[in-house]
Amino acid sequence: MSSRTLVFGTWMMLAVVVCSGCGIKTKPRAPEDVRPEQIVDLRATSVADGIQLAWTRPDRYQNHDQMRDLSDFLVLRGTGNQPMVAVGKLPVTDQQRFQQQHHMLLVDRDAKLNQHYRYQIISETSDGYQSLPSNEAALVRVATSQPAAGQTSQHPAPGIPPMSVATPVPHAP
Repeated sequence: MSSRTLVFGTWMMLAVVVCSGCGIKTKPRAPEDVRPEQIVDLRATSVADGIQLAWTRPDRYQNHDQMRDLSDFLVLRGTGNQPMVAVGKLPVTDQQRFQQQHHMLLVDRDAKLNQHYRYQIISETSDGYQSLPSNEAALVRVATSQPAAGQTSQHPAPGIPPMSVATPVPHAP
């Protein structure tokens, strides 16, 4: 075998390896395309045991593809004109279910009467992509006899002070 044949054979093998690629079969997606769509319908209402937050669960990424890896909602709260801070995390536990919950409810049982509160929600995927913060819902908590829907449970995130919440339950739009 001549050295010329050996060099040619080596170059051919290198060309095959380089052209075979790394196995990625789809075009890489930009991080802003795989973040959940922004929640735009957050509402806050005074109820007997706190402030009830309600919103529609996002089901698409920002690029409009179907989302299948929503993992939780980060709840932000500001008191008066103070900056928003994370006060709780609500996990999404129905990803694998046939029928998923589309309307979310949450009750902040730590809200005090006659205090002004502002809220935002951020959706998170299982691999850490976050949506833009939702619209801001603000109100002064007032006394009311209307109870909040749902059963009481705790859904705090590690490192975030617990927030008393109601288990999310479906409600009429």
